[in-house]
Amino acid sequence: MKTNPVLRGVNFLLKFLVVALMLSPFYLAFCYAFKPKEEITTSGLSFPAHLYLDNFKNAFERTNFLVPLSNTLLVTVLSTAVLTVACSMAAYAIARRKSRVYQVFGALLMLTILVPFHAYMLPLYMRLQSWGLINTLTGFSIAKIGAQVGFSVIIIKGFVKTIPIEIEEATYIDGGGVFRNFFSVVLPLMKPIIMTSVIINALDVWNEYVIGVVVLQKPDKYILSLLQYTFFGQYFVNLGQAFAIFTISMIPILVLYFIFQRFIISGIVMGGVKG
Repeated sequence: MKTNPVLRGVNFLLKFLVVALMLSPFYLAFCYAFKPKEEITTSGLSFPAHLYLDNFKNAFERTNFLVPLSNTLLVTVLSTAVLTVACSMAAYAIARRKSRVYQVFGALLMLTILVPFHAYMLPLYMRLQSWGLINTLTGFSIAKIGAQVGFSVIIIKGFVKTIPIEIEEATYIDGGGVFRNFFSVVLPLMKPIIMTSVIINALDVWNEYVIGVVVLQKPDKYILSLLQYTFFGQYFVNLGQAFAIFTISMIPILVLYFIFQRFIISGIVMGGVKG
């Protein structure tokens, strides 16, 4: 069946506009990161006349870039590892157990997604302060794990329901316990959704800003998303250096995403079958 040329043209135009909209932040970052301040003021969003690299050099010297970078790497790895292990086991228990207790627990986790962070921001701050965890990477990791655990459990639970329970029953007949069944049989089958969870959680922690503003207030505890503070003041704005740091900051997580993006698509699709 032939498609109307007009419809094909409209379809192509819509796709082009969507792609252009998605790529526009990257173009904006590139333009500002490689322009001196004078050119940013005069040329706007035009392509840089030449690649001005001093923005990167000056930004690194001004912000001690390696400290926020190491802080971000640490909290991302720690939070993602805890979420992956804990949420995989919790999702399996909720998906397989029919007890009302597990169902209530699953509903409470669903509730954590529906409640906005601002609703519990003050109690969270007061609790972390009473524990002495304000301005610590540990406090940030605890807050971020708590905010993300509900979503991770839900997407993994949907995938677990697609695994035939007969596979597990064979293990129980052979004398295997719950933990042996989970780690030897179920966990290897969960690889697609676990990889999906790892990528989504890593992206989310790496880009976190609001929790960082609440918990991390000292410059030596800043993560990359908070580093932009140093380029915007009451009487000054340094867009070139700000976008230089932004450009460098997004490279590691973009590389991670492009390497494992196929797991995100397959994991979510398979997890949504019975979720």
